[in-house]
Amino acid sequence: MIKIAIIGYGKMGKEIESLAKDFDYRVACIIDRDDNLKDAIEKNKPDVAIEFTNANAVIDNIKTCLNMHLPIVSGTTGWDNGLEDIKKYTAQKNGNVLWGSNFSLGVNLWFDFIDYLTGEMKNFENYKVRLEEIHHIHKLDKPSGTAIQAAQLVMKHYNFKNWSLEDKEDHLNITSIRQGEEVGTHSVIFSSPYDQITLEHKNFSRKSLAIGALTAAKWIISHKGFYFFHDVYKEVFNS
Repeated sequence: MIKIAIIGYGKMGKEIESLAKDFDYRVACIIDRDDNLKDAIEKNKPDVAIEFTNANAVIDNIKTCLNMHLPIVSGTTGWDNGLEDIKKYTAQKNGNVLWGSNFSLGVNLWFDFIDYLTGEMKNFENYKVRLEEIHHIHKLDKPSGTAIQAAQLVMKHYNFKNWSLEDKEDHLNITSIRQGEEVGTHSVIFSSPYDQITLEHKNFSRKSLAIGALTAAKWIISHKGFYFFHDVYKEVFNS
């Protein structure tokens, strides 16, 4: 049985704990904000870690795991500027790191649909493209990491300077809405003066994210290097 460390005991940490046994994991330790990560790893000797914390903690958490030769899967978002640093550090330590903005199988299929559909729609100038994402009121980062990844796929095919939360010329507009306990809805919207095409993914449960993260954790144990979940999700789910 694989021993797992859960880093972060919020909504996702609790969901991962509840499903761990179904994936033949034993929860070796749960590390929350007041716990010492290094001490917990040394004491409990997990085989892999799954990390869902916050943008201020994620880089130190991943580096601690790398220093201790512990494979790690991270689903924390809002730290895109630190990804290059972690990629280099992973290579230096010959470690195992897998990061994803979203571990839902459906979302990652949606990413592929975006890439294809946007490549087709760019040829029709009457249609203007924008993104919209809706999440619960407790989510701190805006826009979501999933929306940013979707925006990057759209911008492969359009000449936007960047994405923006404001309606700025030459920028891809992302509308971020925070309401209630919404798990997550993401839409790419193509609008013309006469009609609208919407490619939407709506998540009903965090279980889909936990299933993806737990499946990815088994995969990363035997794969050295830094990986984006979308680049390997088909292999992960078929392993």
